[in-house]
Amino acid sequence: MTRPTVPAALNSVMKLVAEHGTDAIAAAFGRLLGIAMEAQRDAAIGAFHHERSEDRRGHRNGYEPTTLTTRVGESEIQVPKTRGIPFHPDCLGQPASYPSDQGDARPLSDDCSRTTSELREVVVF
Repeated sequence: MTRPTVPAALNSVMKLVAEHGTDAIAAAFGRLLGIAMEAQRDAAIGAFHHERSEDRRGHRNGYEPTTLTTRVGESEIQVPKTRGIPFHPDCLGQPASYPSDQGDARPLSDDCSRTTSELREVVVF
């Protein structure tokens, strides 16, 4: 599995901040987090989007829209889901266990304390 680069996604983040300044920091963070979560899902599955692979362990299964609250504000993010394998993005913390009457809702942690070097292992610049 060869990892693709993500310059277009990073360019969209830089453009967002350049156009809207510090008001866009939360949205930019949400986009960067989305890039990292996509890379984690691809690694967990063993294949990229639309890629056929003998190493594939599961399938993409859409997204779960969620509001992430951080110190810089709220950001609407799309948490990737999988089918066939369990998956929860590392930077969102451990999923909490809830009583069965609350379904499969999971809170998101704002503790995305990954270092730049750790993210570089997931996303190639």
